[in-house]
Amino acid sequence: MKAAFALLILVCPLAFPARADEFVAEIAYTSCSHVYGPRTAVIRSDQELQFAWLDLGMIGPPPTVDFDSWSVVVHFAGARPAQGYSLYFAYAGADDGVLRVDLDETLPVIRPDFDCEDPEPPTFPAIAFLVSAGYREVQVVTSARMSF
Repeated sequence: MKAAFALLILVCPLAFPARADEFVAEIAYTSCSHVYGPRTAVIRSDQELQFAWLDLGMIGPPPTVDFDSWSVVVHFAGARPAQGYSLYFAYAGADDGVLRVDLDETLPVIRPDFDCEDPEPPTFPAIAFLVSAGYREVQVVTSARMSF
């Protein structure tokens, strides 16, 4: 068991090469946002964060952020036809003042049958995370992956 744990520690940094100054931490995740279409927002003020927090459908106040040092990036995937869709970080890297963040969107293995009388309700996945404030642009790219 100790050997497997040590191997996991060694492998994880290779699988997720994001540096601490490019990607700090996820601050919110939801599958019940209030945004129906795909959208990415870079938040640079407390007021913008208040509005984004409402769009995320989060309960309670947003976290306190030092916007002189950090920005908040919120990515809304838009409406998905059923439960089981999720967003996860895959990679973050910077080049010439542009931060690229790759997200994996997991898809449910079995799609709902829309001919049934009671189909699953749609979901609206979204994720929010902190990045260094110095980037002139943030690009978010999503890739679909099947969940097993």
